[in-house]
Amino acid sequence: MNEWVVFLLLLLAPVVSSIPIALAYKRKGWTEKLPVLSVVGIGISVAMSLYIFFRLEEGPYSYAWIPELGIDMVFMVDYLSRYMGVITAVIAFFIAVYGLDYMKGDYRPSWYWFFFNLFTASMLLVVYSDNLFLLFVGWEGLGAASWGLIGHWFRDDDNIAYVGKAGRKVGPLELSWPPSFGGWRAISTIRFGDVPMFLAIAAIWVFAGSLNISEINWESLFINIGAAGTVILMVCLLLGLFTKSAQVPFSEWLMTAMTGPTTVSALLHSATMVAAGAFVFIKLTWYI
Repeated sequence: MNEWVVFLLLLLAPVVSSIPIALAYKRKGWTEKLPVLSVVGIGISVAMSLYIFFRLEEGPYSYAWIPELGIDMVFMVDYLSRYMGVITAVIAFFIAVYGLDYMKGDYRPSWYWFFFNLFTASMLLVVYSDNLFLLFVGWEGLGAASWGLIGHWFRDDDNIAYVGKAGRKVGPLELSWPPSFGGWRAISTIRFGDVPMFLAIAAIWVFAGSLNISEINWESLFINIGAAGTVILMVCLLLGLFTKSAQVPFSEWLMTAMTGPTTVSALLHSATMVAAGAFVFIKLTWYI
C-alpha cells in the first residue's frame, strides 16, 4: 500500500466518518444510528497504525505542502511513533466502542462524536508529525476538541456532573464547578501555553531554517541564539507542553475536566491529551 494513502487514511478516516452525524444533528433517528460510523472511522486508524508498525520502514516520509516557505508534510516512523501511534488508536477505539452505549440517548450526540473523532485524529497527527508546524496543527486540534468534549454538557442541569458539590462555598469562594465551566477552563489554560509555544516554533524556523525535528541542527541553533536565547526558547516550548499535560502550576484544569462524560475523562487521562505534552517532550529531546 502506498505510504501516502496510509497516512491519509490514518488521519482523515476519523474526521470524515464523523461528518455525517455532525450534519444530521437535527434528525434524532439518524443521530442514534450514525455513531457506529464514527467508531468505524477510528477502527480504520487502528488498522493503519498497525500497518505502519509492522510494514513501514523507519524514517521520514515527506510530501510537498508549502514549498515557497520550505514547509513540507513530514511524518516520522521511528521507535517512539510506532508504539505511541498504536497505543493511541487502540485506546481511542475501545473508548469509542464503550461510548456507543454510554452516550446513547444523550441530548447532542453529533457534537460529541465529531469532537471525539477530531481529538483522535489530532493526537495521531501529533504522534507521527516530524514537522513542527504540522505538529502544532494537531496540537491546536487537541485543544479545540478538548474544549468541545469537556464542555459537552452545557446545560448545567445535572448535579452529578459538577466537580465538587453544587452550590458549595467557603466564604466568598465557590468550590463547585459546572460542566459548562470545565471546557472554558481547559481551553483558557492551554491557550496560555500554546501562544509562547507557537512563537518558539516561529523562532526555530527563522534561526534554523527548517521545522523538521529530525533535520534541525539543534547544536548550531543553540550556539546561534546564545545561552539566554536557548533558555527563552526552551521555556516557551515547555510552557505549551506543561499546560497540555497539566503539570503544576497548570494542573487545575484537569480537575474540572472531570465534568465531561466518563468516556471523555478516559480519553484525556489515557494515551491522549495529558500524554501529548510528555510525548512531545520526549520526541524533541530524542533529537536534541
